[in-house]
Amino acid sequence: MSTDEYMNQTELGELFGATSHTVGKWLMEVNLRTFAADGKRRVPSSRAFDDGFITKRHTDMGYYNYVWHAEKTIAALEEAGHERIDVSVHPLAGPFSLEQTGSHTYQIVNKDGTSSLRGLGMQNMDKLLELMNLAHKFGKLE
Repeated sequence: MSTDEYMNQTELGELFGATSHTVGKWLMEVNLRTFAADGKRRVPSSRAFDDGFITKRHTDMGYYNYVWHAEKTIAALEEAGHERIDVSVHPLAGPFSLEQTGSHTYQIVNKDGTSSLRGLGMQNMDKLLELMNLAHKFGKLE
């Protein structure tokens, strides 16, 4: 099984600019995850198993993790209205600005409106924005 065919929630989140926890909530919303019998843990739903969304990825330590069929899961999340982020590479070109993309996620935007970097936390991204604009001002970035 290739890691491209099956992805964990962190890997899926990277495609959507979201955390693994957010992806987990989305999977609950589209009925691909549910609560376990203990009412606390979240596990893949019977639909996820029955429709081939889920399989196990075994670790070197003898454990396993559930991983999601990439094509099917991405399609289900997109059908629910979640958009993948643009992962194409854009040259860094300032001056730069900061945009909020989620509750705690931000992107630094190039002068042409393309996204140059994404990250978590406004304070972190503000500092990075400041550094990038200084580098632009002093000719270290386009």
